[in-house]
Amino acid sequence: MKIILLSLLFYSLSFAKGFQIKGFHLTEDGTFEYDAAAPGAPKTAAQIVVDKVKALGANHIVLNVRAKMEGPRSVDFTLLTNSGSVATEARKMSALIKYIQSQEMSVGIRPIFFVVGPNGEFPFIEKFRDGTEKVWWHGNIQPHDPDRWFENFQRY
Repeated sequence: MKIILLSLLFYSLSFAKGFQIKGFHLTEDGTFEYDAAAPGAPKTAAQIVVDKVKALGANHIVLNVRAKMEGPRSVDFTLLTNSGSVATEARKMSALIKYIQSQEMSVGIRPIFFVVGPNGEFPFIEKFRDGTEKVWWHGNIQPHDPDRWFENFQRY
């Protein structure tokens, strides 16, 4: 089994009275999806990863939800999942969140988007007439309608 992008970004944060968050980021990549099987059914790949992370001593998992934004001035997002449906993804993610919580772990959700070029190229490097270039990423976007961008980001 391929443990996909378990972003072995392990982190540990200490708080008062000795409480410590020990967490991992878990990221879908198209062959690995957020989902959980019904009790008694064979576990999904995501559940197997959750079990492995728990066995390592983790008590928190961050689910990285991915999308793309075509060009730095766009206001639209496209999910980077197999179904491409927000409703389907929400149902599947909810099942996985319930499973993670049943394992006595907490869950965070981190939406991330990638700025891609007109042909899907990433990173998107815009070339200007004067010969200069600009590398676009989610930290330097310039949506043509910021209010609509935020509305769409909230929906995503």
